[in-house]
Amino acid sequence: MNRKFLFILSFLTFFIFPQFIMPDLSNAANTTDIKLYQADPSEKRVAQTTETEMLLFFEEKELIVTATKHTQTLQDAPAIASVITADEIRQMGARDLMDVLKRIPGFGVTKGYYGKEEIEVRGLKTTNSEKVKLLIDGHSVNDNLSGGAMWGFDSLTLDNVKRIEIIRGPGSALYGSNAFSAVINVITKDGKDIDGAIVTGDLGNFDTQKANLQAGKRYNDLETAFALDYYHTDGARLMIDKDLMGNSGYTKDFEDKIDGSLKATWNDLTFSSKYIKRSRGVYLGASYVINDESENNTEQFFVELSYKHSFSDETKLIAKLYYDQLNWKTLWELYPEGTPGFPDGMLGEPSVNEHTYGGELQLDQELFKDNTFTLGAIAEKRGQKVGHLANFDPVTFSPLPSTALQDVVSWNKGTSRDIFAAYAQDIWNLQKDLSLTLGLRNDQYSDFGGAANPRGALVWKFKDNWDMKLLYGEAFRAPSFEELYNINNPVVLGNEDLKAEKMKTYEASLGFTSNHHYTSRLSYFNNVFTDNIRLVEQTTAGTYKFENFGGANIQGIEYEMKREFDKDAYYYINYTWQDAKDKDTNQRIQDVPMHKGNIGGNIKLFMYLYANANVFVSGERTRAAGDTRDPLPAYALVDLTLIAKDFYKGLELRGMVHNLLDKQYSDPAPAGTLTNDFPRESKDFRNRQLHPGKKGNGRGFFEEGSIFRDYREVGRL
Repeated sequence: MNRKFLFILSFLTFFIFPQFIMPDLSNAANTTDIKLYQADPSEKRVAQTTETEMLLFFEEKELIVTATKHTQTLQDAPAIASVITADEIRQMGARDLMDVLKRIPGFGVTKGYYGKEEIEVRGLKTTNSEKVKLLIDGHSVNDNLSGGAMWGFDSLTLDNVKRIEIIRGPGSALYGSNAFSAVINVITKDGKDIDGAIVTGDLGNFDTQKANLQAGKRYNDLETAFALDYYHTDGARLMIDKDLMGNSGYTKDFEDKIDGSLKATWNDLTFSSKYIKRSRGVYLGASYVINDESENNTEQFFVELSYKHSFSDETKLIAKLYYDQLNWKTLWELYPEGTPGFPDGMLGEPSVNEHTYGGELQLDQELFKDNTFTLGAIAEKRGQKVGHLANFDPVTFSPLPSTALQDVVSWNKGTSRDIFAAYAQDIWNLQKDLSLTLGLRNDQYSDFGGAANPRGALVWKFKDNWDMKLLYGEAFRAPSFEELYNINNPVVLGNEDLKAEKMKTYEASLGFTSNHHYTSRLSYFNNVFTDNIRLVEQTTAGTYKFENFGGANIQGIEYEMKREFDKDAYYYINYTWQDAKDKDTNQRIQDVPMHKGNIGGNIKLFMYLYANANVFVSGERTRAAGDTRDPLPAYALVDLTLIAKDFYKGLELRGMVHNLLDKQYSDPAPAGTLTNDFPRESKDFRNRQLHPGKKGNGRGFFEEGSIFRDYREVGRL
């Protein structure tokens, strides 16, 4: 009954509702025709545009690069995608990348026992979020150890972000491993976007402090952009009623982070870099036991030099050289002080030093009118060195003679892998309103083998304002170093015989766009997931090994609608229904909801004050087989942002309240670990008063526990 109602509601929203809220556009100016051109965010070449205003609007809202490595409109792109602009990020009061992803159809964000955020997309969720490819300006930042990017980037600052492009569905035909269920491309500001200097400062409860500096300019052929961000918080310190040992106490949520980036472009050459140094608490810890010493430290950076040159209007070349490094070290207090044999606690400190260096060549050739062919090749060398300090024997768990940390046998092994990949793509505008995109990428790994992943997409704009997309794609995920090479551990073992995970995805989408102020889209997806890499219990009790075992069949519907009146006044709604079932048992996959969605908007309250509100709703989440606890109940979260601007040149004040109604909710903990689940942040009611500092001095403060999560002054110099 519920499904029938939802289908009827979607039908009415698509076909009836627009007729009442949209003006008659039959006599409007000719619509804008956007042609395909080479992907370069600094290039703004849009052909056959009839109005300058439309050109500017497309740049802000309607263009996407990530779908094909060429710039297209969202309507023309052979993907189901979302673009979030800098204005929207500011208006929603997003603290980090996770706050944005929560509002995207098909996405969900939860917290695990390590303290990392876990990204769920279309019914697939794992501890490391390794099935999601994260790009910064097109550069992959997924690590080699886990395959994910959340150790360093789940709290990615967004102050210097120009827009975020999000592809829902497979992307391995262009981006290789980990582009499994989604690709997220965070595009940062260029010098001309900043055009001077911007200083921001935040203060909030939990002793949260943040400062950000951006500077950028264009000088003739040279364009530079720089950003530096400092962040500190003590964290929410959430109450755990009873941990694995029966103790109660608080989570460890502190974080200290420095985040910097530099971009410089001179003619055809671009240098880009990113640096993050981060120290954080690990929420609960590896053993589901409350402790006071566990701490994770990561230092990650990349540098990239790219060359983009147009030999003619028909032939373009992109060449890249890059180097990445990740230093990861975590002190785990597995069991607290006073544990028998461990008066100072059972301590282990694994570490890893990763490096990746490689290059990419991409050639774009217009073979004939309305046909663009892309050919690319990638070569990479990835490696790691590992270390392990502990006050116990990691094989027997027996205490060592000295309570001090000392070198012990390693938990993983120093190793490397070579990767060679080639990809081809052809975009063919068969007719004025019909385009076909075909692609294929083949990846070869020196340690486990390879994978070939095709894609095909047909986009048909069959009627004024309407489009239909039929999409097919395959994706793979290479086994991570953790899954292949974990050793000397009686609990979790690697497996060098692992194969890649694979998925086939079928999608159909119907879209409606009217005068670029009203958009609506209804999409269907069907994922067939095989060769899942998971821990399987061995004959020795308590020992688990990574194996290819099982998979999932997932289908779902995503609906999204947005109505804009101007850049500061709009409303939107999105809804996702997903039916995720285990391939072998046909049972619902645990810990992911069947229903979720958002409704919200932005409005001008009066002359200088604006408000943005969002309601996120999640359905109940089922438990794993054998877990007798009740399902996690449905919940709704309300976020509110107030912005005061234009009252003084270059100054903007923002206050953000997250979880406005103080909803108590949790994320799922595995059976047999906690009595309850992982608690999430709630609003603190201890004091509701906001006390700003002197006007214009860039400072302000909150009484401890204020309901305002953030207070910001922005000065443009």
